[in-house]
Amino acid sequence: METREQIKANAELVIQELRPISGVDFGYNKESVKWLEGHIEKIRLSGAFQVEETKNKLADIYGSFLGESIIQCYGGDWTLSNGFWGVQVNRYNLLRPIAIVRSQMDNGLKDGIGDYFRRIAELFVPVRPPPLDDGRGSICSSEPGVISNLFHTRFNELMADGTFSPFHFAEGLLADKGLRPIVGEAVVQSAVLQIKRGLNEEMPQPAYLKDTKAFRKYLYNVITEVVGAMTPQEPSGIRWRDYDGIIRLLKEKPRPVLVFVLDNDDTRFPFLREIFSVMPRNEKLRTLLNGSCAAMLLKSDFMPGYMRDLGAGSNYHLAILSPVGLTPLVTFDFMCGQPEKLVEEIAKALEAVSPFWV
Repeated sequence: METREQIKANAELVIQELRPISGVDFGYNKESVKWLEGHIEKIRLSGAFQVEETKNKLADIYGSFLGESIIQCYGGDWTLSNGFWGVQVNRYNLLRPIAIVRSQMDNGLKDGIGDYFRRIAELFVPVRPPPLDDGRGSICSSEPGVISNLFHTRFNELMADGTFSPFHFAEGLLADKGLRPIVGEAVVQSAVLQIKRGLNEEMPQPAYLKDTKAFRKYLYNVITEVVGAMTPQEPSGIRWRDYDGIIRLLKEKPRPVLVFVLDNDDTRFPFLREIFSVMPRNEKLRTLLNGSCAAMLLKSDFMPGYMRDLGAGSNYHLAILSPVGLTPLVTFDFMCGQPEKLVEEIAKALEAVSPFWV
């Protein structure tokens, strides 16, 4: 097992070896991470990663550099969790840079480390501008700082450009790469249509030319309502914990865990959203999850490495896990199309297994 000092030494080694050939001021910065992304892709295309020993060694070394770049640019520190090193950037998010490098090695630029590095600033270190005059300071509960920052930045840029169109603005904002991972492709497309329809019916285009401030508030509120309504909210009545919270809870007392994996894939999101909204209305389920059982909420895009290895987000999205190792005891077909019936089955299954850990 590598130590924190060895990881930092690996990162420095990357700088020493690649700075002379990179043609950039290679160090812990965005430009260098982007250059390394291209370098990894060239190695992948050469077939060198087919040798497992080479792949593992470079994943550790380049992952160390990526992790140090995250720490230097965004803060955080190396943390050992469940046998794997990661970067704890805040209370809730442990990033796995070595796993991210391996993902690009396996899948190419669609999982590139450069795009991942850029998204860290948008997803975990949001800039929160001052609230609008009407006091509305967020768009949806999932990532208010991210969406609010995108809104104000895009609005100012497009107004200065002189070719502002409310329809193009709405589409451009929602299609932004920083927002798409939060709300999902299906939500983006539906929200664009609703916003365009609302603007067309309620506020004629020439109006924004006369009163820019009023139009900014109007458009912000439209997007607030649409995205907020279409983004799954944490249901009241069920206490959801993240991975680390569940681990702490199980140390106090073993109990079965219901895991729910949020997934923004177009084919999965609608089914998961319906189930998510139905769950708090089932009294038996609420009682179990707030008592003899526990509920864990994960995101497919930011899955703890240990849970990913056990199949969360791939083999299952909804399951009851054993408190011993968090291995699945029962998995459920979330695409059955009958959310109320499925939630009732989940409650019955939890009720059946919970006595084993009383």
